Amino acid sequence: MSGRHRGIARAAGSRAAGGSRAAGAKLILGCAFMAGLAYGCSRTAHVPSANPDSLHAVAPDSNAIQARDVQARWESGVAPDEAARATASLLLSDLSRRLPPEWESRSHSLLDSLAVGAEIASVRCLLAVNLFARSNPEAGSWPWLYWCGPKRPRSQAIEGRGLHLLSIAAPPHDTGSWCAVLFSHRAGGGQEPLVMV
Repeated sequence: MSGRHRGIARAAGSRAAGGSRAAGAKLILGCAFMAGLAYGCSRTAHVPSANPDSLHAVAPDSNAIQARDVQARWESGVAPDEAARATASLLLSDLSRRLPPEWESRSHSLLDSLAVGAEIASVRCLLAVNLFARSNPEAGSWPWLYWCGPKRPRSQAIEGRGLHLLSIAAPPHDTGSWCAVLFSHRAGGGQEPLVMV
């Protein structure tokens, strides 16, 4: 055999050996995969059975609980001042998720859904809400003021129990240092205005 033919035969032999090595490696990997698959199939997955009551273990929304509490307080008629305080707290929580331009319309919607009577007035970052029992509007009213805080709305009960809320005002471009709330009250057979600053 000439040197040239020996070189070609050697190259062919080495390609065949390389090909058989690659085929052997593939065969070994394939066997390992099949063995792993067979082992995996023979294993049973152990899933802990869920408690039948676990689906009902979700904590109810705290706002929904608070809303039911507010309705029950107003309906009982026992302590309307406490009902007003609970309502003001619920409203503050709800307004914390909204921008000031939405405050007035959202307050109307929320209080209507709770069947709570309210007189509402707003300007920019201020909202005045005068709460009363719809079933007995003459029993009194409890006004609250809401304003923009550094991170979330703030609120405070204000003087004016038993008055009617008419409007709220603040000077333009003011930083929220003061506002004026206009109420009215009965005097001499008519309504008399009363301004609180």
